[in-house]
Amino acid sequence: MNKIQRIQKLFNTDKWLGRTLLILFLYIIYISICYLLIPFLIMFIQNFNFGGIGFFIFLFLIAPIFSYYIPFLILKIFKINKFLLYLFHTILIILIPFSLIIFILSNMYLNFGGF
Repeated sequence: MNKIQRIQKLFNTDKWLGRTLLILFLYIIYISICYLLIPFLIMFIQNFNFGGIGFFIFLFLIAPIFSYYIPFLILKIFKINKFLLYLFHTILIILIPFSLIIFILSNMYLNFGGF
């Protein structure tokens, strides 16, 4: 049994609930790694300066490019409409970094009383 068959068996991808759980699991893992773990590692390397050119290059360039392995993996595991999958994925990948920036800016505004 190869990896794909194990994933199909684990998530029961024959039914819509298993497919949904698999997709949610993949995106939660992606968000956890690319937008929580790695930025904090970058922050640690930059001496706790949350920001900088390295952070923004990673946030807006490297992480979205890396994210296109998720639809590739989903298409290998089960059949789905490619157009809808990539449309949903692109919208989600655009919203995540901008919502993170809005969250950071709103916390700065609330904590420091403005800029």
